[in-house]
Amino acid sequence: MARSGANVLSVDWRVDLAEIRKTLGPKIALQGNVDPAILFGPPEKICEATLGTVNSLAGEGHILNLGHGILQHTPVENAQLFIETGQRALLHHARPAAQVR
Repeated sequence: MARSGANVLSVDWRVDLAEIRKTLGPKIALQGNVDPAILFGPPEKICEATLGTVNSLAGEGHILNLGHGILQHTPVENAQLFIETGQRALLHHARPAAQVR
């Protein structure tokens, strides 16, 4: 995958982000990988899955997303909770631009 020339790889929820980061290195961003079925669960599980995903890479080189798109009939309020939880977590991990270099 690293030799494909891609800048970003989208991965589904069955892939361990920390493991794939070790394999690919830091130059390829990863997108994903929360199980979309989580959004049918209780708010606590949605927050737990979202925070676990963000924390697995500390928000670096990662685009938080569902591992395979949103499922039909997903409750809108649960999708909103996923987004808001991810935004708060990513802001927590954010560093000033001068520290990133």
